[in-house]
Amino acid sequence: RIEWLGGLSYVQSWQDSVRMLTDAGGTALTIESVDRHESEAALFGEGTVPLSDVLDLTLGGRLFDTTLHEHRAVATDEGLKELSQTGITPSASLSWHPHPGRLFYLRYGSAQRQGGTTVNPNGDVQALDEDTLRTLEAGWRETAGAIDLDFGLYGSWWHDIQSDVLLTNGLVETANIGNGSITGAELSIKARLGGEWQLDGGAMLQSALLTRDMSGLKLHDRRLPVVPSWTLRASLARGFALGSWDAKLSANARYVGPARLSFDPALDRPMGNYLETGLGLDARRGRWSLALEGRNMFNARGDSFAYGNPL
Repeated sequence: RIEWLGGLSYVQSWQDSVRMLTDAGGTALTIESVDRHESEAALFGEGTVPLSDVLDLTLGGRLFDTTLHEHRAVATDEGLKELSQTGITPSASLSWHPHPGRLFYLRYGSAQRQGGTTVNPNGDVQALDEDTLRTLEAGWRETAGAIDLDFGLYGSWWHDIQSDVLLTNGLVETANIGNGSITGAELSIKARLGGEWQLDGGAMLQSALLTRDMSGLKLHDRRLPVVPSWTLRASLARGFALGSWDAKLSANARYVGPARLSFDPALDRPMGNYLETGLGLDARRGRWSLALEGRNMFNARGDSFAYGNPL
């Protein structure tokens, strides 16, 4: 009765860039060059073991091997970072389903991102520490007739956060700015209405703060960048017959609440507070399926810069 899944992953990336400053007379000065090569091979998987008829335990993880070569040169310094690292990011969950249509769960997950090199405010090339993220979440899922309910609470601990800062020479670089914590709640409701209608809605409320400051900046705001304080979403769909095809037409909207761009007061800007909209049509017949989608139907504008995963 053990259920399992497994997989292999291999990713290779490289960056070869040069930044130059040119004056009005056409004289060019190379201010930075970066040569970066990185590869990662990973084995991931998980297995679920029933502890009883109503209780399941799932254990998993991701075993990875990363190699990194990065050479960075600036006008005043140059540096080389070579890294070969093997590690594992574990995950585990416990789920209780007392009867069909009801589920309670507790889950732990982790992840990490490699650090390369950066240029500090003094113009020296230095290495960045990898940042790690650990998350604990608990939730309740319920199906009552035509209503599906999903409610969850989560807390995340982020160590050695890599974030962008503005140097005195006007260039943007990356720095380890400290540790952070994120706590939040999420609710979603799906209702199957009569006449092939379906309504889906959700909301998320979260607090993301810097708990340990290593940036050296004069911080006036400890909110983590790009993480919105709240979001709302809703969609309405209807299924119908289109000749011999089974079709569904849907409309959706998502409002992203307030956020900020950066810890650095010189680089920080308000973000968020924009509305995303979309229309979609799905049609299926036998082995064939067709999907059409339109996004941002009202030509809305907003600062939606995405730094990693906005959670």
